[in-house]
Amino acid sequence: MRQIVFYSMPFILLFSRMIGFYIPASFLPELYAILFYLTNRRSYCSKKEFYALTCSGFILIWCSILGNFSPDSFFFNETFRLCTMVAFVVVFVNTTFNERRLLQIILCICKLHILYSIFEFYWLNFHSFGNFDGLITGKVVTQSFDKESGYMNNSGNILFGLPFYRPFGLLIMTQLSGFIFSIGIILQFILHPKEKKSLLWYMLFLATDIMCLAKTAIVCNVALLLIIVFRLYVKKSVVIVGVSVAALSVAAALESTLDFQVLGDLQRDFEAIFNFPAYNWFIGRGFTSVDDYSQHGFTCESYWIRFIAHIGFLFFIVYVVTLKKIFASYSPMLNNIVLVLLVFLNIHYCCTSAPFLLMCTALIIAVCIKHPEWKVNRSEVILNFS
Repeated sequence: MRQIVFYSMPFILLFSRMIGFYIPASFLPELYAILFYLTNRRSYCSKKEFYALTCSGFILIWCSILGNFSPDSFFFNETFRLCTMVAFVVVFVNTTFNERRLLQIILCICKLHILYSIFEFYWLNFHSFGNFDGLITGKVVTQSFDKESGYMNNSGNILFGLPFYRPFGLLIMTQLSGFIFSIGIILQFILHPKEKKSLLWYMLFLATDIMCLAKTAIVCNVALLLIIVFRLYVKKSVVIVGVSVAALSVAAALESTLDFQVLGDLQRDFEAIFNFPAYNWFIGRGFTSVDDYSQHGFTCESYWIRFIAHIGFLFFIVYVVTLKKIFASYSPMLNNIVLVLLVFLNIHYCCTSAPFLLMCTALIIAVCIKHPEWKVNRSEVILNFS
């Protein structure tokens, strides 16, 4: 039973979107987390980890109360998955398993997904133009997105005006599948930090994302490579936040020139928070309906901004500080890598809602904080503003 749970988990969660199309699979990640904990338990969670779980549960309950338990579950489902990730981290930290083997399995999946993305690109653009039905994911894609949504339209305005279909990948959405390659870059570094061929894999992961035009994932990959290859990362949390805010401010100011829609949506959603009554700025608006947020000026395109609007600036700061104190690793370099991954996973869509990405992110965080030997990386800081 233990071996079945261990080896099947990455594959089941990878195909969970397709499984959920045929049978109910809404709580499949949580089921696997429970089974994994019961079959590999080493210890119970510590007091600090219990506090993290309590904070996550409080957010769900508080936002539901503020929203008067709105039947519109869109916002709840997103935040529920983000809070579930905290539970996954606690499970991985308090269990004993072959970490290297599990990471190798996931890395192998990421590498094989390069081949599938190339095949899907060839199929949609050269073999059978725009025909999703011939793919193993075709039925799920065509019945998940209607023509009015625009997701299945070709991107002729991007590739030099030529008709072009972006691969959807095994996660049934270009942006979600694009982050599989971000996970691949991180795992390649963790497992093979000094191998020369790692640089080749970094470039293959980035090139595949470029082929798929997963724009947010591409930017994430570039940021990860700046940290991993060029060692461009900072040591102090305050500096990280300051640099991030400055970078986003400059990018937002140039948004009209760059024509990067995500940045404009992020800026508009942030300004829309202040359209709510002042007390909502601090304690949040809660999980009210999508119409309620739209009426106050939200485009509902940036998840992190929605999350701040849900819980308010006060609770957001408390939540982030709490998780940082509990789940920060010994290595500033790894902390930068995890922060970049978390920011970009949710800066546009809530990509942590994808079970496979949720599991991989939680596993990376858990492995980083379970190994004190990463402390040696403190001496590798290049940009030290302390």
